[in-house]
Amino acid sequence: MLPQTRSLGMTRQLGQAISLLKFSNQELASFIAFQEAINPYLSLQSAAIPPERPAETGAPWQTGSSTQGSVERIAGPAAGLHEHARREISLALKSTADLRIAEFFVEALEPTGWLGRSVEEIAADAQCDIAEAEAVLARIQRIDPPGLFARSLAECLRLQAEDAGTLTLQLSCVLENLPMLARGDIDALAELCGCSRKDVLAHFDTIRGLNPKPGTAFDTDAPRDAPPDLVVTEQGRAWEVELNRSTLPTLAVNEASGLSETDRRMFEAAHTVARAVERRNYTTLMIATEVVRRQSAFLREGPAGLKPLSFRDIAEAVGVHESTVSRVTAGLRVAAPRGPLALRDFFSTALPTRSDDDPVSAAAVRARIAELIEAEDPLRPMTDSAIAAHFSDRGILVARRTVAKYRDAMKIAGSADRRRRAILRRK
Repeated sequence: MLPQTRSLGMTRQLGQAISLLKFSNQELASFIAFQEAINPYLSLQSAAIPPERPAETGAPWQTGSSTQGSVERIAGPAAGLHEHARREISLALKSTADLRIAEFFVEALEPTGWLGRSVEEIAADAQCDIAEAEAVLARIQRIDPPGLFARSLAECLRLQAEDAGTLTLQLSCVLENLPMLARGDIDALAELCGCSRKDVLAHFDTIRGLNPKPGTAFDTDAPRDAPPDLVVTEQGRAWEVELNRSTLPTLAVNEASGLSETDRRMFEAAHTVARAVERRNYTTLMIATEVVRRQSAFLREGPAGLKPLSFRDIAEAVGVHESTVSRVTAGLRVAAPRGPLALRDFFSTALPTRSDDDPVSAAAVRARIAELIEAEDPLRPMTDSAIAAHFSDRGILVARRTVAKYRDAMKIAGSADRRRRAILRRK
């Protein structure tokens, strides 16, 4: 029994460290304040020695870009749940076939974040095997926030507990028998799950901290004036990435000796929390620095300079798993000379070109579409086909329907409507 108990303890510590990776500075500050309040061996400090930062990167900032309007439109928050899901999926999946199947799952998303149709129905619509659909579902259920694409309340909560590293066999059993918990059959549930009544009540507290409807967070746009988590500044001819220390208190462990068994456990827990926070800060800086290094043109030129970049690219460069990059970049905001950005704004999928040596990002194409339409003759607006031909002449393979999709996402009317409005304005 001893090896099993030790393994469970390590899992909890690892789960805590992993869960901190996706915290914004504000969320981490709340976590630190809570830990300091319950553990006498932890204390907050007003000043901090920042974690060792990776090498500075990039090139000097260029101001006065004419693409500022495009930056605001393209780097803005997702318009809603479906747009968010599509963006996350485009970064998580690579296969065109998988992306096509995933789109059917996105269309089946309900406002709660649950699936409104069965996998069998979705597979039939996508004209694929159920096994293929199940495989795609398993992958897109890993995107943030955890719990999306669940088929039931139990699965929604299980996905969140698994993501937080708190899922155990006992908790799984409780989740599989939620009706018993709702009826108050605590003793029967404890017997069924092989645990005590006290354990069931503890699992109930864990469940109450989960979100049964993760999709409702997208009912309104996220505030754009949230304090930044990272600050990008120009230092000579390089970019410097730092944590925003004004929103991030520092946690210290108070030294002690001659402790009782209970105090010793609290002291060890304090060190575990401090190490997890330190690791979160270091990993955040390491990943953000690599992202900024690769996207220096984006910082200079806006979306027109954004290069294709995926979680896998960053994961391979810094030596972490893709899921770590996904967690770290999920909700972080960056203060940059051009204005506030989400760290996810630095990522974009690649579009096919005639030359694989010169990849083009989808965000850069969207920015160019906006520029072309802004510069067009209002009485002779460019059609989606003409815009697609413009890119084709330059070796970028963009279909007409893709142009239409990007244009609609930027809330730009079609050529016929734009021409009609131009005529009305001249009357």
